[in-house]
Amino acid sequence: MRLYIILSFAATLFLACTSEKKKAIEHYLKAKEFLKKDDIKNAASQIEMAIALDSSNLDFQITKAHIITKTDNYEEAIKILEGLSLRKFKSDTVNFYIGSCYFNSGNQFITHKYDKDKATEYHEKALTYYNKTIDLNIQYFDAYVSKQMVLHNLNRYDDALVVLNSAINIFPDSISLICYRGIEKIYLGDLTGAMTDLNNSIQSNKLDSISLASAYRFRGNLFFKKDNVDEAINDLTNAFKYNPKDAYILFTRGNCYKEKGLKDKACEDYRKAADLGFVRLYKNIKEYCTD
Repeated sequence: MRLYIILSFAATLFLACTSEKKKAIEHYLKAKEFLKKDDIKNAASQIEMAIALDSSNLDFQITKAHIITKTDNYEEAIKILEGLSLRKFKSDTVNFYIGSCYFNSGNQFITHKYDKDKATEYHEKALTYYNKTIDLNIQYFDAYVSKQMVLHNLNRYDDALVVLNSAINIFPDSISLICYRGIEKIYLGDLTGAMTDLNNSIQSNKLDSISLASAYRFRGNLFFKKDNVDEAINDLTNAFKYNPKDAYILFTRGNCYKEKGLKDKACEDYRKAADLGFVRLYKNIKEYCTD
């Protein structure tokens, strides 16, 4: 009888634990769905419920860190991720996310805090973690893209182009890599090669919205460099349609309008860009837009 009671209790406990883990997974999946929709408040609530039910599932911690990055609290996200790194859990993904935290932090020092040295420090840290990711998993596509971006922000355009060409050899069907290569070629002065890559990527109809916005934005930059201002405005307008959160698109289009003497339109774009986070434009607005 005593053995029966013990076994019965153990079975009940097992079923209870299984039920809690199942509920935890349900909250976890809901958190990921909310995250896809950029509903950060509900995503955070769901992942906390998942962790409360099953704190042993480390995938929940990765998702929590990812959600926290959406609030720009990169230091807290890094702490979580470093803990996972010590446990050697999904090392390639964890290193990639740490790199992304440092990369985004560096970008903040450029656009919000005007500290170039600090931005460089954080971008160098990001580069270290992206390299670790690729060393762990040579097929980690996003790590190549992010490594190219951080090298670009460090003004190491030759190195960024090398990364892209290496990635294209591994992922020859990726149109987005062709788009990014076109962007790098602009900064290296190969305007003909840049136009070819950007044209090919746009005409492919295979880019996602964000990459298509980048292709239009930088082709617009090319047209602007070539004094084809109307074509530049057309491309930048298309770019903004696909990525209405990119302040740089509005900044460049504002410059185009300024070039054409359309002050009202230029100032409208400058103000929208500033409201989207390009705060250093407020100085330009004060100087150019104030009557």
